[in-house]
Amino acid sequence: MKILNKYTTNNIKKGVENPKLIKKETKRILDQTIRKQIFNIRYGTGTDIMKRDWDNLIILDACRYDTFNNTHTFDGKLDYIISKGSQSDEFCKKIFNQRELYDTVYVTANAYGAQIDEGVFHDKIVTFDEKNKVTANHSKNFDPEHVLDTALQANTAYPNKRIIVHFMQPHRPYFGPKAEQLRKNLRTEGVDFEHWKTIKERDSKESAIVGDLLDAAREGYITTDQLYEVYEENLELVLEKVSELNSEMEGKTIITSDHGELLGGVADYLTTRQFGHPRETYIEELRKVPWFVLSFDKRRTIVEEPPVESANIDKSELENQLKALGYK
Repeated sequence: MKILNKYTTNNIKKGVENPKLIKKETKRILDQTIRKQIFNIRYGTGTDIMKRDWDNLIILDACRYDTFNNTHTFDGKLDYIISKGSQSDEFCKKIFNQRELYDTVYVTANAYGAQIDEGVFHDKIVTFDEKNKVTANHSKNFDPEHVLDTALQANTAYPNKRIIVHFMQPHRPYFGPKAEQLRKNLRTEGVDFEHWKTIKERDSKESAIVGDLLDAAREGYITTDQLYEVYEENLELVLEKVSELNSEMEGKTIITSDHGELLGGVADYLTTRQFGHPRETYIEELRKVPWFVLSFDKRRTIVEEPPVESANIDKSELENQLKALGYK
């Protein structure tokens, strides 16, 4: 009855005038009802990573299990878990909010991670807050080298805390020579990239055609094979930084992800090529993520203490970060 009450005459009229709205609503119903039930029966409702045994947790944003399996060269044991979200905001709210994780320090380049409730962690360190903001080019705030430096500082400052480091790769905006060459080629063809502009350039009247290479693939400017190559390149780039970080961190370290990514394949029950990671979507490509236990010798001694005061983050800065990631 509630479903019937939702669809007013005006709703139906809009759907008739724009069939894409009917398709979108049909997908939403499938995702949140039938497909959700089928998925949960097969895989469960997801893993509470905070209840797992680890000292250091490395979150690679939008990292697919299959790509990680084919790319990494670490010593250790690979398994998988089911994420509680198919998008970062959904993941962060379900895993972290309304909890007291006073034995944990969270370092994040993710703008949704930056919005986790204050007082959840012993400390929350954002790579683009007032202490860590780097340049006017927002993409550089997601540079894995910058995130590594911030994480190393946290590791030194908090030797007796569990540490979470949330890198943005292999999520866009894409770094690396392959990605830069593709952008260079497309710029000569009149395609510009909003997510790689500086603040001043974005505020100008000049309008970009696409956000980044994932959008370029969606619009047909590059192939899905080319998109996968830059996605894999970014996973390789961030794994180099993870290796550096792990060599400096004491304890049991896990590599995982908040959700997967759709790179132009036909995903599960969907009949059209899909890109990105829409929230509340219950398919393996978005929910099945790596859980890799790196080899270790000595555990970290963990002490729980009350939260410290985190640095302030300007709301407009959060909006800019979300825009740079393609969410706005």
